Amino acid sequence: MKSVRKMMALGALVFAALPASGLDLSMETRFDSESVTCGSVGGKEKVSLNFEVGDDVCGGKLYAGLDTRYKARGGGTGKMAPYIGYSHVVSDWLSLDGHYQSYFYSNVAPQRKHHTNEFGLDVHFGPRMPLGISVTYNFDEREFGAETELSGRYNLSSVGMSDFTLIGKAAFGCDRCERPDGIRDFFSPKFADGLFANDKKAYVYYTLKGDCVYAFNDNVDMWVGVRLAGNGASKGNWNNVPGGHQNALWWSCGVKASF
Repeated sequence: MKSVRKMMALGALVFAALPASGLDLSMETRFDSESVTCGSVGGKEKVSLNFEVGDDVCGGKLYAGLDTRYKARGGGTGKMAPYIGYSHVVSDWLSLDGHYQSYFYSNVAPQRKHHTNEFGLDVHFGPRMPLGISVTYNFDEREFGAETELSGRYNLSSVGMSDFTLIGKAAFGCDRCERPDGIRDFFSPKFADGLFANDKKAYVYYTLKGDCVYAFNDNVDMWVGVRLAGNGASKGNWNNVPGGHQNALWWSCGVKASF
């Protein structure tokens, strides 16, 4: 908890030093009928809350927030994760986002740590940024993760439903890949073997999402949608509690307010 307080204090000092240009505030609450992270099934009925504040700095956006998640059934893992980051739109075809996040878990598996720190970099391409690539590195677990996401958005104004928007996303990635011992390992066949074959922790996954969003006004949205996910973890791999190669189909709903 000391790390959380230090991180929140640092964020408060940074934003206090910024010019009074008007902070952006967002709050989001979400319910998922299944708890799935990076294609790995971890339980039932997850509730998530997120608070974020941001401000325009040097042509980009500096932001900080707190992400909390709790699995309502089955004694699943609870998570609290303060974060801070900076995003910058380079052009209509390129956007960059770097962020640092500190995770605190409860009821974790014996193989995992109760507190970890992670750095992530997101790159988005195309008009309105439909194609995204993200890379993360967990300093405490010494593990990499990578994901590619393709998204699309369609407003239903053409059918007389201007307040409704359909959003679709498809993602493919890998998670919990061990850090190589040296730069030579990146060019060694053994590195690739250990990344996906011999290393029991590493696995690949996919996620498909479809949401119908209703805008109450310019500040508040509500959505409901379905998700489909799966992974290539071997059977009995602890990444996937019910067993490897399992697909998950579930629904989600939530409300987001931005000011």
